[in-house]
Amino acid sequence: MQKTFYAIVPFSIMEARMIDEKKKLPKIPTLTEEMFQRCKTQLLQRVEFAVLGLRACGLQAIPLSSLELAELFWSLHHPVEAERGYYPEIPSELVE
Repeated sequence: MQKTFYAIVPFSIMEARMIDEKKKLPKIPTLTEEMFQRCKTQLLQRVEFAVLGLRACGLQAIPLSSLELAELFWSLHHPVEAERGYYPEIPSELVE
């Protein structure tokens, strides 16, 4: 028997202490390339920690790519089309 579960690894810029807590965040926060890379590295470390914990329990864990996540969320909102195998074309700049 095979079952599929999805685990979500949360991340917040405030948790990463990338932004001073006393300053109010703008409505649309922007990140420099350096800050983005630091946040990405920290998120990947958290994902690896979760994967190792699940593997220790005997479960296979595979992090999804951006394209796989987009297809997963699309199929959750459009189950009939996904069941037929239809997935819209996703622009490459959105999944890099």
